[in-house]
Amino acid sequence: MASPMTGVDHALTDMTTFCRHRETQERGRTHEMQGAMREMRAELQRHRTAPAPDLATAPSEEDKHLGQSRAVLQRARDAGSAMRHEAGFYRCDHGNH
Repeated sequence: MASPMTGVDHALTDMTTFCRHRETQERGRTHEMQGAMREMRAELQRHRTAPAPDLATAPSEEDKHLGQSRAVLQRARDAGSAMRHEAGFYRCDHGNH
């Protein structure tokens, strides 16, 4: 997951830096996607560093991780939809976003 997430982070940084709503200085909805990405990184880190559960509690730990990951992915999907909806109203001064 690290490589795709790093790619998304780079694209979001470019959009935040170079893209503006037409005729304003508003930077758009990229902050929502950035927040979702931070949550995903935190959840992956929490899961990676959590103590290894015993066999009896492993299924519940995996269910908890799955539920939290799905919630973060839903938030990222919603933020991406909001960004796409507004994409036609932005102009970018760098690259092809």
